[in-house]
Amino acid sequence: MFKSIRWKLVVMFILMVVSIIIIVGTFFRISISDYYINEFKSTMTNAFYGEFYSQLNNAVSDNNTNALSSVIEAYSGRLGIDMFRNVYLLDGNNGKIIYRTDKNSFESIEKTSNVISALNGRDGSEISDQAAYMDFARPLIQNGNVKYIIYVKDTKEELSEIIGTILTIILQALLFGLFISFILGYFMSKTITSPIISLTRRAELMSAGNFETRIDVKSDDEIGQLTQTFNTMALTLKDTLATIEDEKNKIETILLFMTDGVMAFDSNGAVTHINHAAQKMLTLKESGSIEFDTYFKELGADISLSEIIFKTDETLERDLIVIDRHIQVFFASILSDGETVSAVIVVLRDITEQHKLELSRREFVSNVSHELRTPITTIKSYTETILETEDLPKETIFNFMKVVHSEADRMTRLVYDLLELSRLDYDSQNMKKDYFDLKLLLNDICDKLSFEVDAHSHKMILSFANNIGKFYGNRDRIEQVITNIIVNAVKYTPAGGEIKVSAGNLYDNIYIKVKDNGIGIPEEDVSHVFDRFYRVDKARSRQNGGGTGLGLAIAKEIVAAHNGTITIKSNVNVGTEITLKFPCKKDVTLS
Repeated sequence: MFKSIRWKLVVMFILMVVSIIIIVGTFFRISISDYYINEFKSTMTNAFYGEFYSQLNNAVSDNNTNALSSVIEAYSGRLGIDMFRNVYLLDGNNGKIIYRTDKNSFESIEKTSNVISALNGRDGSEISDQAAYMDFARPLIQNGNVKYIIYVKDTKEELSEIIGTILTIILQALLFGLFISFILGYFMSKTITSPIISLTRRAELMSAGNFETRIDVKSDDEIGQLTQTFNTMALTLKDTLATIEDEKNKIETILLFMTDGVMAFDSNGAVTHINHAAQKMLTLKESGSIEFDTYFKELGADISLSEIIFKTDETLERDLIVIDRHIQVFFASILSDGETVSAVIVVLRDITEQHKLELSRREFVSNVSHELRTPITTIKSYTETILETEDLPKETIFNFMKVVHSEADRMTRLVYDLLELSRLDYDSQNMKKDYFDLKLLLNDICDKLSFEVDAHSHKMILSFANNIGKFYGNRDRIEQVITNIIVNAVKYTPAGGEIKVSAGNLYDNIYIKVKDNGIGIPEEDVSHVFDRFYRVDKARSRQNGGGTGLGLAIAKEIVAAHNGTITIKSNVNVGTEITLKFPCKKDVTLS
């Protein structure tokens, strides 16, 4: 309620009245208090420094207390003696009361600072505004000693009553003033706020797109001029917005069908536009709550709105990774009047494929260089030894040549595997597939590897959980994968081990498992075994046949080309289990 101008004006009127009353009341209280104190000082000065004090001194010379009290009573009217103000005759030695004008009071006199001053032979005329009383004391001296003290004390009760009466009158005036100010403030504010309310409602209609309604101008004052100006502004705004809307529709149509993503932000960082391409690249469902600095910080872009606004003469570029896509982003500011930045434009370009190609090229060069370095170095070393050493025994030369031949075979396998991976990378979707009997394939593979299994004194068991039927895929590639997995199991299982090969159909998936009780794989290496050129133990790998580190990577690519998955579970000195899963082809009749 108090957010309304009408009530603010009413409150302002009330506060103004309250402030005036408080100021006036405070002024009256201070003025009356000062007047009362000054009147007391003036009365005491006139009395104690004139005839009254002279007669008191004469009475002291006669050493007659009755005469002193008679003088005091004679001058009580001039001293303003009443029920609130009394005169006391005190003993000059100890300050005890000898005589008092109020015969009915038995109250003792406090030794105030003025009384103490009089006991010491000085006039006590100090009056404090904060004290609850006013007093005045003057000594009566005889033979150089303080014989008596004339002491006047006013309790200020009269002053308090007067001030209380005035405050009551002021409070009544305040209440009446509040009532009047509320009434006047309410009706006066209404004359101001009514046109403003009309303007507000008209503005609400304009914000809703209604520019036709006009406000009647009822006065020629500032409010009337404002109303007339508002009506003119509404007509002008209507024409301007129509022109802008046409241009906006043209631009939005262009941006909407761009292949590059486009986003627009205002100078405060709030998003004002985003096309479909940008929403797709950034996987946005709703964009209304995007704030520039917060959003791009979450995406990992080292950039802020202030940096773009500051660098108005250049386009800034950043690379982002959104989920698994690489986005190249360009930031530029738009100047509204040649100097002030009104908006920031963000253009997004999907460079995922280019990035993949570049990474693939770099990875290929790096890995090939690394893998070829060792065999080439070995071949070079052995051949240099043969060429540079005379009378080298034939047996040594033969052994050296065997090593050279072995390393050459290793490079051949490496090149073959690289070519295989390259074909899978760029042509896996075009792999020729057909239906074949998976059960028959597994039997053939186990028969072909039986010699190698027997050579290691292993026992291989092939089993089928149920009728797995026909399999849709590339027979040669599936054979390559399974053969590679079984060969690895044979190779890394100590003599006398057991290798189990099983297959079945479960939940619309065909699975193939190869399990051994071999040396296993350390836990920290399990997640990397499908990485290219990764070997758990390079020394042990070469000792067991010199693998290239590409076998399982090739297997993973082949399985992925068949929409399948390959997983591995392994424990050191316990064994390894590799599982292949492939979705069943729904249009195949199982045999």
